Amino acid sequence: MQSPDPYPHLQEGQSISDPHALDPWLLAHLADLPFEVFGAAFLNSHRQLIRIETLFWGGKSQTSVYPRHLVARALSLNTASLVIFHNHPSGLASPSLADQRLTHCLANLFLQIDIQLWEHLVVAGQQVIGLIRGQH
Repeated sequence: MQSPDPYPHLQEGQSISDPHALDPWLLAHLADLPFEVFGAAFLNSHRQLIRIETLFWGGKSQTSVYPRHLVARALSLNTASLVIFHNHPSGLASPSLADQRLTHCLANLFLQIDIQLWEHLVVAGQQVIGLIRGQH
């Protein structure tokens, strides 16, 4: 007998009515990582999931994010909006100044190419906070 899959699944084409609908998946995949990762959920114009991907991997306290790569991936998937995410292995939920600057920079960048940065979610321990729309 096969044991049930412990990870929540997201299906391509699944409607995402709120960025925090991603929380169960993010908690299952990022909460216990000992290093920082950064990724994105790419959505179409109906806010249906195109794909969710981890794009960058870092160390215990930071990861490098390359906006050019993120933009190229969003354009290649014909993305209309996206939710970016990363984890804090420390478990501290407070966004850093670097987190806030990155969010502002990416929001402005995507605005120029008609893609909405819907939210930036941070996974810290068993908590997920939003940097744009706030905590769930």
